[in-house]
Parts: sequence; C-alpha cells; structure tokens
Amino acid sequence: MKFDFEKISPALNRLTKAQKKIIAISALALLALNIFWFMVYLPQSRKLTNLKKQLSSAESEIESIRSIAKDRELGVVVGELKTNLSQLKSKFPLDDDALIYQLSDSAKKAGIDVGNVDPQDKNQVATVAGLTIYELPVTLELSCDYRTLGEYMSYLQNGFMYLVKIKDVSIIGQGRGNPKLNITMHILTYLAKQS
Repeated sequence: MKFDFEKISPALNRLTKAQKKIIAISALALLALNIFWFMVYLPQSRKLTNLKKQLSSAESEIESIRSIAKDRELGVVVGELKTNLSQLKSKFPLDDDALIYQLSDSAKKAGIDVGNVDPQDKNQVATVAGLTIYELPVTLELSCDYRTLGEYMSYLQNGFMYLVKIKDVSIIGQGRGNPKLNITMHILTYLAKQS
C-alpha cells in the first residue's frame, strides 16, 4: 500500500485551522500516552510484580519462622537455633587430616591395632548455613577381638566427636585359637568448608 501525499494534501487544505489544531493536539496526546505507557507504566508494572513476589517470599519466610517458634519468644528461638547450628558445625571437621588423626587415635586408645587408614576422594553433598559439606569415604584396616570391635563401632556411632556413618565391615579370623580379627571397615565421614 502506497501513501499518496498529493491526494491527502487537498483534503488537509479543506480543514479549518481549528480542525488542524485538534488533529495536532490529538497526535501529541497519543504520542504522550505511548511515551508514558512504554517509559513509565510498563517498567513500574514490572517493578510492582517483582515487589509482590518479594513480599510473598518474605511472608512465607515469616510463616516458616512462626511455625518454628511455636508461640515462643522469637529471641529465645533464634538463640536455640544458633546453639544448634554451633553444635552441628562442631560435628564437621574443617580438614581431613584432623578427622583421620582422630579416627586412628581413638582406635589405638581402644586397644585396636591400626594397619591402614585410607581416605578416598571427597564429594560435595550439600551447602548449609554458609558451609559446604563434603562426604569423605575412609577405609580402616584394623586388628582386634570381637568385643573391642563392637565397642569401637558403638563409639564411632554414638560418642565420636565427628559425624561418622559405618557403611560396611569385613571380618576375617586370624586362625584357630587366636581371638584377634582382621577387619576392613568402610565408613563415611563428613567435612565442612566455609562457602
């Protein structure tokens, strides 16, 4: 479609000066409305939508905090959570050397002969409260009697200073009449690093 100014020009000449002013003002008003729409309304509408999302998120966080508080003083609950977080952090050593040393040392103190402590490659498993948690598989080669082994395994599960999970245990006797056992124990330990 071709726009022909020559045909429009005679029609414009027939318009009165007042009609031309009305068309010009209408065109300016339409232009101002479009500028307002694209430069003011749409950006502010997007900001309002984002603010509504943030408000919804904040309300859900507040509701979550209220459910944790259970009608208790919020300051008391925050103190308890900080204490629990500190206790949890203490269950995760910051480096594997300290962990390996504690595993070996606690076995020796229990009267267990430690043949080898073999840490494997660590794997990241989570990020919690600014800490990256790693799982560190460790293989222990030990030698002791059944009773000492049972006590050591119970200690690892319930009394050890760090979080430890016994994955599996392989036991081989050293021969008839010998109460000592050769044990290969695969455990999972956990480390924490600041994120």
